[in-house]
Amino acid sequence: PLPKKTVVVPVEVLIPLEKLHPADLARARELITLGAADLTQGLSVKRLKKAHRLLARKFHPDRLAAGSTAEQVTRASMKFNMVQSAYEALLESLTILEPSANAA
Repeated sequence: PLPKKTVVVPVEVLIPLEKLHPADLARARELITLGAADLTQGLSVKRLKKAHRLLARKFHPDRLAAGSTAEQVTRASMKFNMVQSAYEALLESLTILEPSANAA
């Protein structure tokens, strides 16, 4: 058995941005700045996943034109990594870990 069970905030629950932890608010604002306007209303699992798909597609280095310079590839990689890390951190903050009944 797993030592912890994961309880995820329901997909449709919208958390206002002002209720977020300051670090999570900064990450959400990074995503909004990069083009995830859907998150300006608030944060939910569904909206976060949608924004991640949109931005990951937009900034993935493999989607650059064949004649792209090394600088363009580096910039796209940096933005893509920023999107990935913000997504993972925000999704983790929407996930609550509960100790199992076996833990003392």
